Amino acid sequence: MEPPRSQLVGTLRRVPLFTDLSDEEMTLIARSVSRLRFDRGATIFLEGDACHELLIVEEGTVKIFKSAASGRQQLIGIERAGNSLAEVPVFDGGRSPATAEAAVSTVLLRLPVRSVPANLPSKPRTGAEGFQSSRASAGPSRESGRGVVLLYCPGAFDRPSDSTCR
Repeated sequence: MEPPRSQLVGTLRRVPLFTDLSDEEMTLIARSVSRLRFDRGATIFLEGDACHELLIVEEGTVKIFKSAASGRQQLIGIERAGNSLAEVPVFDGGRSPATAEAAVSTVLLRLPVRSVPANLPSKPRTGAEGFQSSRASAGPSRESGRGVVLLYCPGAFDRPSDSTCR
């Protein structure tokens, strides 16, 4: 049985991108969200994959790591309920900076970026300056983006989708 929409909205509210949205705006966003289920050990996306959907952990735990040619893995982080995955490359058109794997049975919320402009208001959101300056200083997406507040900027999402995160 699917959890109620109120639980979905509660999870979305924990993501900085959605914190300041009204209940009406949250309801619009929630309509575009689907759930993805992953068994323990399943790959969610690989380092270098194009990412055109925002993934948010609803239940479970996701291990983020980089792999060396030797096969050795460097743990970058552990993401839990309410955390988003690789959000900076999702919004700047970059690629996944690391691999994500379900550490336990995990449920992710999937929000296609192409659905965000139609659902968010056209007025700018708080955090624009911080996001723009972090992008300028960091260059192409190479960091996890932790602590960066993302926002909707008209026209920023108008690009074709050539592939999606798995």
